[in-house]
Amino acid sequence: MGSYLTRPLKTPRLWVDYFEPFSCECRVYGRLEEECREDLAVRAYGYLLITPEQELEVGKRSRPANPSDEPDDDPFGRADERLFPDRPVHAIVKELVTDQDHFLPIHAAQMWNDLEDLHKIGILVRDITVGNYLGGKLIDFSRAWTVPHPSLEHIHPRDIRSQRQHDPHDLQECIVDFSLGNGWWDEVELPEALVASVLGENETDGYGADPRRYDWRKWEPDLDAADEFLEHDLFGPPYPGSEPWVSTLDA
Repeated sequence: MGSYLTRPLKTPRLWVDYFEPFSCECRVYGRLEEECREDLAVRAYGYLLITPEQELEVGKRSRPANPSDEPDDDPFGRADERLFPDRPVHAIVKELVTDQDHFLPIHAAQMWNDLEDLHKIGILVRDITVGNYLGGKLIDFSRAWTVPHPSLEHIHPRDIRSQRQHDPHDLQECIVDFSLGNGWWDEVELPEALVASVLGENETDGYGADPRRYDWRKWEPDLDAADEFLEHDLFGPPYPGSEPWVSTLDA
């Protein structure tokens, strides 16, 4: 998840704080609450910690009906959690969406507006797929980068351009593919700004609003402490042979 970094993070805990899916979601929903823009996604109300007994029960219930099939010994996908093996499963509690449609033709313009507004408040989604929408609203932010984020600081200019282009490109692709598959492509009108962002020709900033330009400092009670953390406590030394990019904001 941190493959774009030119400098490693200082501690294993920091990798979890910035790249673990649960942490990515919490950072997004925290920002949405700060900005009073919880309308930009399916709402989240908090989270539950699953007890070991509940985790075991889910494992039992996930066993296949056919005895000849292999049982799922890792229903929560915890095999990779080597750093924190005893950490409980975190379950985010979100609004129940009863709309079974991922989106409809009437949602296309609003989906682009929501995505641009997410970018404007410092959130790069990085996982725009048909399955991550219900009723035209995003339901998943497990790969999102929310500023301030190490991957939006120490990253090659080429890579940040690619990451920024992915969001509009993937949105256009999922709208087109899903529309064609459902036989209502002739009812869809792609927003001009979305098409321009896919081509890198958006008049705002090439690929649309740049999340890195969001003023996250306005929420910090102690700016000196925040700067000290970003400068000295977040990153380790550069990887051998890597270019020590200081900032890519103006690239």
